[in-house]
Amino acid sequence: MKNSSKPIFHDHLLRNAILGISLLIAEFLIAIFYYGMRYPKLSFAKPLLLNLAFIGLNLPLLLGVFGMALRALKNPHVNRFFEHSAVLAAVLGVLCAIVLALYPPFCSSTTSLNAYLHLDRTSDSSVHVAQETILPETVPQASTDPRYQYYHYRSIKEDTTYLTLGITLPKADFTTEQTRLTAIQDLTPKQTDPTILLLTGSSDGTSITITLDSQYHRIIYTIHQQKIK
Repeated sequence: MKNSSKPIFHDHLLRNAILGISLLIAEFLIAIFYYGMRYPKLSFAKPLLLNLAFIGLNLPLLLGVFGMALRALKNPHVNRFFEHSAVLAAVLGVLCAIVLALYPPFCSSTTSLNAYLHLDRTSDSSVHVAQETILPETVPQASTDPRYQYYHYRSIKEDTTYLTLGITLPKADFTTEQTRLTAIQDLTPKQTDPTILLLTGSSDGTSITITLDSQYHRIIYTIHQQKIK
């Protein structure tokens, strides 16, 4: 009886490991193809319950791997624990996968200049309009110390985008760009400092902030949009 139960026990562990891997792959594919994330990365800056759900998603894989690693001990109590836990871990993993399909554990994020303005296809249209209006089409070759960041998170309840570019330009190029930006009617100027000009605006839930530093000839463009459905 004892010998005949071993293959079943081992099979439960293998099934759990395969299920765990499948769930992780499924969540990753959902993030890419359904939510349209170009640069998927795990995001733990979310409510605690979603972080716990991600741990629950990994339980089948963890239990399967650890169970198969510990089976060499041939301890009936350990074997029984993993055998009884296998079904529970599988059910919990599937339930957590459903939750995370609605509220993904991934965000789309990059700081690569090669990805400049290559936004997710699911980014809100107001973000595309804002970036086409205020941001340069390419990072100016004459710029120094360029810093770029793109972040997009989307779920069934939330759509958040943060986009920023910081560049330092030669004086003539800075003056030209400042003239272009101050001519945009939707932006409101505010002189916060003798050398700092702030341009702000908003449209359809998307806020725009541009900081122009005439002392260091640096410009920081920021677009932020958050919609709670």
